[in-house]
This record gives sequence, structure tokens and C-alpha cells, in this order.
Amino acid sequence: MTNTDATAKVFWTAFQVLPHSEKQAVIRRMMRSKSLRRDMIDLAIIENRKAESVRPLRKYLEESR
Repeated sequence: MTNTDATAKVFWTAFQVLPHSEKQAVIRRMMRSKSLRRDMIDLAIIENRKAESVRPLRKYLEESR
């Protein structure tokens, strides 16, 4: 496990044991950052689309015309 993974695990574990209202407060504070908010949206989209089949960019561009 990398240092980054270990740090993330510690923060995630701490977050999970918070009461619901405190979790919401943490998330609200995180979402105040415009760049972090955009990153979180991007990550959510990637996670939701993981199962989609891949296709070459050229084919996508041809289809979108």
C-alpha cells in the first residue's frame, strides 16, 4: 500500500464513523472549492461510465457530426 493509499484509508475511516450531520458538514465544506467540486463531478462521471464499451476518438467524432 502506498503512502497515498494509507492516508486516504485513514481519512476515509475517520469520515465513516462521523455522525450523519458531521458528514454533511464536511461534504458542504469540500464543495465550496470550485476546483474540488469539478474534480468530484468528473470522478463520479468516470465511475458511472466505467462499464461502457470503449471506442476510438475518431469514431466518436464521426458519429457526433
